[in-house]
Amino acid sequence: MNKLRQNVTNGKGSSEVFRTPRWIEKFATLNRRKALVRLFILTLITIGFAIQIPKLEFNYDFDSFFPKGDDDFSYYQSLSNEFGEFNDFLFVVLKSDDPTSTNALKTAKSTIESLENWPEVIGTRSAFDEHKIQITPFGINKIDLVNPDKRLSEESLKQSQIKGKFFGKDERSTMFILRHKAFDSNMQSDAFLVELREYLSSMYQDQYIVSGKVQMQYDFTKKLERELSLLLLLAFAFVIAVLLIIFKSLKGVLIPLLTILLSVVWIMGFISLMGKSIDVLVVIIPSILLIVALSDVIHFVHKYDHFIRQRLSKTDSLRSTIIFIGKATCLTSITTAIGFLSLYVIPIPPIRDFGLYTAVGVVFAFLITFLLLPSILYFFPRPVEKETRLFISWKRILDYCFLAVMKRRKQVVWYISLACITLIFGASQLTLNTSIIVGFQKNEPELKEVMYFDDNYDGYRPFEIGIELTDSQDLFDLGVIETIASIEDYLINSYDVKHIESPLNVIRSLNAGLYGAASSRYALPLPEDLNRIKRYYHSSKLKETIGAFQSDSGKTIRLIGRSKDIGSAKSRELNESLKDFLSKEINNDSLFARLTGTSYLIDKTDNYISKSLVKGLSVAVLSVSLFLFIFFRSWRIVLYSLIPNLLPILMLFGLMGYLGIDLNISTAIIFTVAFGVAVDDSIHLLARYYMERDRFKNVLWALKNSIASTGKSILITSLVLCAGFALFLSSGLSSPYYLGFFIVITAVIALILDLTLLPILILSIEKRSKARQG
Repeated sequence: MNKLRQNVTNGKGSSEVFRTPRWIEKFATLNRRKALVRLFILTLITIGFAIQIPKLEFNYDFDSFFPKGDDDFSYYQSLSNEFGEFNDFLFVVLKSDDPTSTNALKTAKSTIESLENWPEVIGTRSAFDEHKIQITPFGINKIDLVNPDKRLSEESLKQSQIKGKFFGKDERSTMFILRHKAFDSNMQSDAFLVELREYLSSMYQDQYIVSGKVQMQYDFTKKLERELSLLLLLAFAFVIAVLLIIFKSLKGVLIPLLTILLSVVWIMGFISLMGKSIDVLVVIIPSILLIVALSDVIHFVHKYDHFIRQRLSKTDSLRSTIIFIGKATCLTSITTAIGFLSLYVIPIPPIRDFGLYTAVGVVFAFLITFLLLPSILYFFPRPVEKETRLFISWKRILDYCFLAVMKRRKQVVWYISLACITLIFGASQLTLNTSIIVGFQKNEPELKEVMYFDDNYDGYRPFEIGIELTDSQDLFDLGVIETIASIEDYLINSYDVKHIESPLNVIRSLNAGLYGAASSRYALPLPEDLNRIKRYYHSSKLKETIGAFQSDSGKTIRLIGRSKDIGSAKSRELNESLKDFLSKEINNDSLFARLTGTSYLIDKTDNYISKSLVKGLSVAVLSVSLFLFIFFRSWRIVLYSLIPNLLPILMLFGLMGYLGIDLNISTAIIFTVAFGVAVDDSIHLLARYYMERDRFKNVLWALKNSIASTGKSILITSLVLCAGFALFLSSGLSSPYYLGFFIVITAVIALILDLTLLPILILSIEKRSKARQG
C-alpha cells in the first residue's frame, strides 16, 4: 500500500501533477464517525431538495425562444403593448361534409355568438364579419357577404375571396378566429382551452380543430409530462439493467442506484428552488444525469473492487480509490460541465437554462458519488461486483488491439484522415432552418395540424409589419396611402402573404361604399374623395376595427397577414429582400416601416445560433484546454486531448449536412455538449499514462499499460453512454432525439480515436520531444 501511495503522491517529473494535497488525503481517509456524519448531511440535503420537487411546473413559453436584449424584440414588445399580442388568438376549424349549407352556417354562427359571450373572449373574426360598406345619407351601412339563411355558392366564395380564409379549400370545413385576453398564468389559459374543447366536443364530437399559441403551450406541456415520464422510466430501467450486467449482485444494483437517484433528486429540487419550470430542454436533464452519474459510479466501483481484492483494508481501499479515481473523475466532471456551461453564450433563455442546470447537475453527481459511495461502502466493505470467471481476458484483447494499432500506425492515420475529410466535407451542405413550431419531430401530430392549415387555409405562420409616421404626416396623405399600398403589393407578389389586413382595407371598403358598394371600386380612392373617406373612417362604427391596425395617436400602424410555414431558411431570404425593398423604396423622412412579429423573431434565432455556436465551442475548447493545462501543467497533454476530441465534433457538422438535418434551436445544443462528453475518456487515459510514464521509461510500454489498466472502464462507460443516450431516440421532441442520436455517434468516434489515434499521437510527439532533448 505504501508503494502504491508513493506512486500517487510522491511521484517526480510529470507525475508531480498527481501529488495529493494533505486535505485530500484527510478527506479520503474515512472512519465510522466521518461516514455517519456525511450520510447524515447528505440525508438532510436530499430531504431539503425532495421537498421542493412537488412545486415543479411544466411550461412551454412560446416567447421564451426569442433572443433577449435584441432591438427587434424590444420593438415587437412595444407594438404588442400598443395593439395587444397578435398571437393571442385561436384558429377554430369546424368540420362538415357541406360547410356552405344553411344548416352548417347557422350552427357555426350560433357557436360563434355563444363564444363571444365568454368573459375570456375579446371577439371573433369569421366569414359572418365579412361585409361591404355602403354609404348613404344616413351614414354607414354594412352589407353582409355571408347570410346563414342562404346557401353559399361557389361563385359567392370566389367573389368574396373567403375561400382559404374562412372556408377550407378541401370544401369540408369552415374556420373562425377567436381572440382572447392575455392570460396572467398558464393555469388560466389551460382552463380556458379545456373548457373551449369541452364545449366544442359537446357540439361537434371530434370534428373540430383548435390551434394557436394557447393550444400549443397546453399540448406541448402535456407532451413534456409524458416525455419526462417516458425518458425517466427508460433511463431507470436501463440503469438497473446495466448495473445487473456489470456487477451481477443485489448490492451492485442498490448502492449505485441510490447514488444515481440522489443526483436526480438534487438537481430537480435545485431547479424548483430557483423557480425554473420544466420546458422542452429541462425535461431531458434527469435522464442525462442518470447516464453521467452512472459513468462516475462505474469508474469508482471498479477501482474500489480492484483494491479490496488485493486484500487492502476497507479504509485503505476507499482512500486509494478516492485518490486514484477522484482527480480524473473531478477533471472529467468539470470538462463535461464546461461543455454544458458553454451553451450560456447563446442568448436564448431555454438553451441557457439547460446548459446551466445540467452543469450544476454534473457537479452534484460528482459530489454525491465521492461522498455517498465511500460512506456506504465503509459499512458494507465487501466487493460490489460479483466475481465470475471470464472466458476472455480484457487485458489480452486490449494488448492485442494496441499492438495491432502500433504496427500499422501509418495505415491507421491514413484511414482516419480519409474518414474525417469525407465526413467534414458534408458541412458545406448544412443549413440553418427552424419551423414556426419549435421542438417537435417532423412526423408529430402537432406539425400535421400546421400542414392542414397550410393546405386548406393559406397558412398558419403570422406575419407582421410596423409602420411609424412622423408628426408632420397623416394616414390620409396620399403619399402615405400609396406607400402602404406598395408594401402590400410587394408582400402579395414577392412574399406570398395572404389575407393582409391594414387600415387600407377599411379605406378601400369606404371608397367602394361611396359608389354603392361596387366591387370595382374596392381600390385606393381618388385624391378628391380622400376628405370624405377620412370623415367616415373616424366613424364610431369603425372604431373597433381600426383600433386593431392604427394606434390612438394615429402615428403607429400595424399591417398583419399570414403565410405558409416554409421554414426559416427560405424566410430569411424573403426577409432580406423585404428589408432591402423597405430600405430603398419605402423608408424616408416621413414614414418608416420595419419587419416584426413572432415569426420574424424565430427566424432571427438562426443568426444568433450560427454566431453563438462558434463562440460556444471556442469557449468550451479554451476553457477545457486551460483547465487541463492548470491540472497537468503541460501543453502537450492539452494537445493530446484536443485532437481526438475535436475531430468527432467536426465530423458531426458534416454528418448533419449529409443527413439533411437542419441546424436550429433543437440541434444547437449538441456540439458543445458532445465535446464535453467526448473528452472524458481521453482524460482518464492520459491521467493513467502520466502515472505509468514514471514506472516505464519506455513510452510504448507506458501506453500499453495505460490502455490495459483503463481500457475496460473506458469501453464499458462508452458503451453505457451510447446505450443510455440511445434511449432518447424514443422521444417525440427534436431536442432529446437529436441529442441522443449525435452523442451516440460522437461517443463511438471518440472511443475509436482514443484507442487508436491518441496513442499514436502520444508516441510520435514523445519521441520527437526526446530526440530534441537528446
